[in-house]
Formats: sequence, C-alpha cells, structure tokens
Amino acid sequence: MSIRSRLATVTAALALGAGLFAAPTAHAQSICDGPEPPSWCDGGGVEDPPADYSPQGKLNSASRAPGGVNVSGWASDPDGTGPVRVKITVGGTWVATLDANQSGGAFSGFVGVPTATGQVCATALNTGYGTNKSLGCSVSVDHDPVGNLDGYRIDGNSVTMWGWALDPDTAQSTQVYVQYSDGNTYGPYPANLTRTDVGAAHPGYGDAHGFQFTFTPTQIHRCYTAWTVNAVDLHAGADKSVGGYFCS
Repeated sequence: MSIRSRLATVTAALALGAGLFAAPTAHAQSICDGPEPPSWCDGGGVEDPPADYSPQGKLNSASRAPGGVNVSGWASDPDGTGPVRVKITVGGTWVATLDANQSGGAFSGFVGVPTATGQVCATALNTGYGTNKSLGCSVSVDHDPVGNLDGYRIDGNSVTMWGWALDPDTAQSTQVYVQYSDGNTYGPYPANLTRTDVGAAHPGYGDAHGFQFTFTPTQIHRCYTAWTVNAVDLHAGADKSVGGYFCS
C-alpha cells in the first residue's frame, strides 16, 4: 500500500473515532445539584419545587410611634438559604431594611421616619429564582399634630377651652394657641395635662397631652366671634387645627 493510501486510511480512522467519542450534549445544571441546594431539595438531588420561587409573607401590623413606626410580619423564600431581607417604605421612600430572622421567619422592629409621609409598606427581597414580593401596606404616616378641642365655656368676658394635642414625631408635650376673630392670637398654652385616655389610644406617647386654659378676648358676643385652636408642630410637620367655633 502506498504512503498516500496509508495516510487516507489513518485519517478515516481518526474521523470515525472522533465520532464515536464525541463530547456529550451540555445540559443545564439542576438547582438541587448546586453547592447550596434550597430546602425543598432532598438528599438525592431530586427536585420538588414550589409553584412560585418568589418570597412569601405578610406585613401583619404597623403602628405609629414617636419618631417612626413599629412594624411586624413574616417572610420566607422557598429557594433562599438565609433570612429574608424585608424592605420598609413610607410613601414609596425606602426608609429601612429588616431581617426576617426570628422564629418562623418573623420580623419586627422600630423604623425611624424623620420626614417621609404616606403609607407604610413592606417588600420581601428575593434571592435566587423569583422576584421581590409585596407583603402589603398599613398605616399612613403624617407628621402634623393631632388632637381635639373637647369643649369650651364662656364666663362673662372670658373663654375657657379644654382638649388634647400631640405631635406624632415625639412623646414630648406640645402647645396650643387660639386664632380669634378679633384678629389676635392667644397663647401658646401647654398641652401637658394628664390624659390617660389619650395615652391609651396612642401607645408610647405617655399621658401628658391634655390642655385647659382661659383667655379674655376683645369681643365675646357668641355670634360675632369665631376661633380656631391650633396645635404647635415640634418637628417635621406643620401646625394643625384641632377644633374651633363658628357661629351660624
């Protein structure tokens, strides 16, 4: 056999061998075969995945507290390997991140809200497969004072008023003042009297938010007078009316 014929035979054999020992087709690696398989993979690497890989959970509660809000809820991620991180927003502004690292995937804590306003919402941040998941929204944050003019009494030339007022940004007692139809402003007067009913309705703020004061305006006839009682804002909001009187 000539050298040319021998080379042709060897080339054909090599080509045949390459076909017999070709590399197998590559397949995507199973998530259960990875270095940190999720909890729903068993020891043999057999998958039984949930219908949705995204986190699950719920914002159970959110309540106003001095300077912010108290929040609680739970979150879990079916293919996560650690506690779920939960984003807390107020009016769409990201204000804090909490870890759902308590028993059963629970999370809770105080979140400071210096200036943002709007609804408090929670979002579970996804890891691995899936997408971030809304856990719901709750109470709305406003920084203006709240309160109520419970009553008033006219005695001769004097007017006595009573009620309560507080600034949601602080447990510190605020003040109130009166804008009267004679063009004058009377006050400010302290809103620091004990009101256990107010303290019970607003946990964390204490009881010292009541007011009662007496002033003497330049005119007193009922149907020629009108007034507005305003609570003084101490932080990020604006003074707010808590009641008034207008003769009809």
